[in-house]
Amino acid sequence: MNTPVPRTDCSDREIKCTLEADPVERMITPVCHNATSSIDPRARSAPSNPQQQLSHRLFLAILASCVVVGCTTAQPSEDRLQHTKQASDFQWTVAAAEDLSSPGSKVLHLEHCALGVSGASPQYWVYIGGTGIPEAVLVTGGTCAGDGNPGTLKFTTGHTHPAGYTIGSATAGIQEATIAALVDNVGAKNNHYYQGGYVRVGPGQFQLYAPLTILANNQTVDFSGSTVACNFDADCINVGDKTRYNATSNVTLVNPRGQPTVLHGQHSFITVWGQKTRIFNLMTMPGKFINGASYGSFGSYVTVASDQAFLLDGLDTTAGFGMECTAANCNAVIKAPGPFSGTGGFGSGGDNAAVGWIKNANLNIQCMGNGIDWQSGNGLRVSDSVIEGYAQYGLRGGLAKGGYNMISLENVYEEVGNCRNPSGDIGIAGVIVQGGKIAIRDGEPLNAKIPRFAETGSTAYLYYMVPHASTYGYGNALYMGDALTNGSGTILLVWPDIPMLADMDILKIPAARDLNKDYLQGPYGTGNYAIATGLTRAAANCNGTICTFKDTQIVPVKYTVPPRITYFPFITYWPGQLVLGPSVNGKWATSNAWAELALNDLNAAGLVQANTAGNTGQSISMLRCLTVSGSPVWMSCLGSGAPATTVFTPPSTLMSNKIANDGGFMKNQKGRLNFLESGSGPVHIVTLVDSNPNKTFASQANRALNDANDAYIGCDSQYCSGGATGLTFGAPVSVSNYIGNAGDGKSWKERLTEKEKIFAVPVVVRNGSTLTLGSGTPLSQMKVYKANSPAGPRVPGQSCVDVKATASGLTDSDQITGLRPPHPLGNLSVNGYASAADTVTLHFCNPTTLPVSIPAGEYSFLALH
Repeated sequence: MNTPVPRTDCSDREIKCTLEADPVERMITPVCHNATSSIDPRARSAPSNPQQQLSHRLFLAILASCVVVGCTTAQPSEDRLQHTKQASDFQWTVAAAEDLSSPGSKVLHLEHCALGVSGASPQYWVYIGGTGIPEAVLVTGGTCAGDGNPGTLKFTTGHTHPAGYTIGSATAGIQEATIAALVDNVGAKNNHYYQGGYVRVGPGQFQLYAPLTILANNQTVDFSGSTVACNFDADCINVGDKTRYNATSNVTLVNPRGQPTVLHGQHSFITVWGQKTRIFNLMTMPGKFINGASYGSFGSYVTVASDQAFLLDGLDTTAGFGMECTAANCNAVIKAPGPFSGTGGFGSGGDNAAVGWIKNANLNIQCMGNGIDWQSGNGLRVSDSVIEGYAQYGLRGGLAKGGYNMISLENVYEEVGNCRNPSGDIGIAGVIVQGGKIAIRDGEPLNAKIPRFAETGSTAYLYYMVPHASTYGYGNALYMGDALTNGSGTILLVWPDIPMLADMDILKIPAARDLNKDYLQGPYGTGNYAIATGLTRAAANCNGTICTFKDTQIVPVKYTVPPRITYFPFITYWPGQLVLGPSVNGKWATSNAWAELALNDLNAAGLVQANTAGNTGQSISMLRCLTVSGSPVWMSCLGSGAPATTVFTPPSTLMSNKIANDGGFMKNQKGRLNFLESGSGPVHIVTLVDSNPNKTFASQANRALNDANDAYIGCDSQYCSGGATGLTFGAPVSVSNYIGNAGDGKSWKERLTEKEKIFAVPVVVRNGSTLTLGSGTPLSQMKVYKANSPAGPRVPGQSCVDVKATASGLTDSDQITGLRPPHPLGNLSVNGYASAADTVTLHFCNPTTLPVSIPAGEYSFLALH
């Protein structure tokens, strides 16, 4: 609802005109009625103060728009108009007399320095036209103070301008309005500082001939209803000072819309050098027609240097797009060039460590560029946005140029569309992360275009490139793409160049399902994989952008995949829905990126990825499991993805307990999976197979009472905490132990069933332990001894003889059984006993009437202890 501003009556009170202020549009609207008589408002005397003069002119213009004849009208307050500026009121042009017939340093004298025309304002430009070659020149000094008084402007011309030239605003009055809108604030020590104000641009199109630079703190520039044409080859709108990043803060741009006019332009529509910049509802538009099929273009729409509280809300590209994407230059709509620490040649006002929040963006790029390239290393959050129609990647970022912070995507929709990568048939990536962490949640899986190198048949093959550096060794097998072939002809493989490589191996594996109907994820161990080894970049025709190789469909030869990854190549680009690479080329496993995912899997059941970490560390962590394919990858997830009624196997959860090369340290540690305590027993701690899952689903917190047919690991003691825990294993059929076998149901070494305990290996009771059968005597040792007996005496008829022999290790408490003589005894009988340590007494008896000789030789017996 419009709110009337205070009224000031005219001398004739018969007619009333009310000036009403619109708080949304920030405009003052005249409302006139009941005109009956005539009055000339221009007869009112004009004030002498320059700011009041402007307010007076605005008042007269508004008043003239009413057809009034005598009125009582409401005039806006002078303070309100003083700091709310309309850019069109500051479009000034004057004819000057100074000699500009030769280029060089000039001092221009102005009889009246219009409001906002200041020789002291940095990055203030004026436009010289009328004669000679028109040009915008940077004002480098002068006495003009934008107060209507005489003054000078200093600048340097690059062209000649004969007499008759004009000079005026180079930014259609917008920059002058931003200067004039400044509010004089008095600080705590009575110091004056100028900031704030509100500038209204539009409606209509405004021609800019030089960069528009906004330097005022706490200022809002509203472009609603307007467009600006950027008629020069430089960043169009600059927020802040590139030499002093902290000099400008809290600038808000509302509804900016710019038209590029430069063919193959590489500059940004808006570049942010200051702090806490807010850009709302930036709208793109097609570039200016130049000739044929050529239009003007920006290199990007928003570039953020070092703003550590940057907000972009509502960027929309649906009304036309003004970028281009070629093999030589394919930029991102939004970018933060970095580096995190240092200027890196991009501005000189400090570290380029931008922090950004992008939301409600609708990036329909129409294959004319990429989405977001955030290289500042200091944090990016993208939420509730659409990124689609990108030519090479939807988003790229990480720690390649330093930094520590992460990238976060929440409820972001990606779609490649029908775009083709201008660099060649190397696919299109969804997200590329160069070191650090990315968190993606509450959206669909990322979208990419994976290369298909042939489509002549139905036999599928997967291709991989194994990178090699002479200094560091071999990297993880990077998934390149696939082919559907009829088995004949040549298949041209194309993949992104990695300039740091010494050489590479190209692998090819069939994509046939295995016995479990699962696809092989990638090459491992030794197999017939290789179609090229030691392929140099020259042999692969690498040109800094792409490499190529012709697969003549020969049978792959035996190849051993490097068992341990030692090289992590820096990746500028690689195809895949998710590409995880290092922040720097080298051997440092900690430099690799990793992702935390929580995605919707209804529209896409899997994720094709490429990663450089391989088996050296976890690359992907997920809450709800998705099927992940592509490069060999270490991933971990908790919640099952596909329902249990489908044929798909939920992905596994992988964890590392210790690094393999721990140097012999970190011994005797508790495990990674630690349940701490389990209270009272008996209880199942881990249910391996639930015999009644519906019961579990129906139970509160899914903690149902256990069942006899569950397979489990648990505790059956009264207390399952501390030193009172009794460990249990249970299964409904059997509990088996295997050695060197995958568990084939036959080659077990020990098996417990309801009926028996079966051993398929020798059973050994270690020294000091005992074996008790039933209620018998505990046995600690059963051993076969051997004792040599020399030819002994003859045993008389119907009598017995004792012969002692040495049996080393025998104790006098051992029980002897199973005595075996060296030869048949005939009519003799023998038994023995341990008569002393290391001594056995053999007792021979002859029941006949004739004497019998004792056989000489080795006697063996079983001694029980």
